[in-house]
Amino acid sequence: MSKVLELVMINGVEVSVSDIGENLFSSALFYGTGCFETIRFEKDRILRFDDHMNRLQRGLNYLELPNHLLPEKEILFQKISQIIDEGELNGEMAKIRVQCSLLENNGYHLDSDVQLLTHIRVNRYKKASHAIKLLTAKTRVIPSDSRPSDLKLSNMLHYRSAYREAVKQNYDEALMLTLDGHIAETSMANIFWAMGNRVYTPSKDCSILPGIMRGVTIELIKRSDNLTIEEGIFKPDSLLNADLVWLSNSVIELQPVLSIDNTGLKCNEILLKEINSAIQDHNWSNSNR
Repeated sequence: MSKVLELVMINGVEVSVSDIGENLFSSALFYGTGCFETIRFEKDRILRFDDHMNRLQRGLNYLELPNHLLPEKEILFQKISQIIDEGELNGEMAKIRVQCSLLENNGYHLDSDVQLLTHIRVNRYKKASHAIKLLTAKTRVIPSDSRPSDLKLSNMLHYRSAYREAVKQNYDEALMLTLDGHIAETSMANIFWAMGNRVYTPSKDCSILPGIMRGVTIELIKRSDNLTIEEGIFKPDSLLNADLVWLSNSVIELQPVLSIDNTGLKCNEILLKEINSAIQDHNWSNSNR
């Protein structure tokens, strides 16, 4: 058997492998075999916990984690609640991240000795109060034929790259397009816009990550007496004449867009308040803890 040759450095300083642990050298590091969920905690409640955990388990099933290693939702809920209580976060707003990584050593091959590393982190969070400035990023979304876009997998470098494009040019967020130039999403959220009483959002055919809050918003608009919604394939110009453009995810819930590539957008404040109020009422009637 040939000897394994390796050297490890952290911040340019060589360290012993034994100081880190052999589990670091696994497919979680080499191939990004993991998935995660980001959940909002507010008003002493965890927002739509079951929906997030169901998607997390779908991600682990996609990664072929053996069923007996799938985390139990009840145990994860207890652990998160313990962190919140010990951190005295009750009454505050926080962002919860649950990261699951597969620890296996055979690369592409199925590994009967796979283990699951679960990392839970809870950070205090303050929602931004300002409207968002978007930059249309050069980085495009990855077609769902290449990776399942409906799962929050660990290898999401295209989102990271798009976000950094925007921030380096003093924008808040990145608008991402499909390979053929249609609106998809932003690096961290789904996008909606309204013209009159009709609301639009890219369909799943645009290789978007269809967020939980996106589903809530669509459901609420379908129930509305005075609004309708259309999911479809749209060119970026569709956003410029809208009465309101906003972003949506589980942490920010709803945040209006001020401009795209320095072109200012309208903001129908009445419609914004109406949709935001409906989302708030719905979410807190479907939360845990």
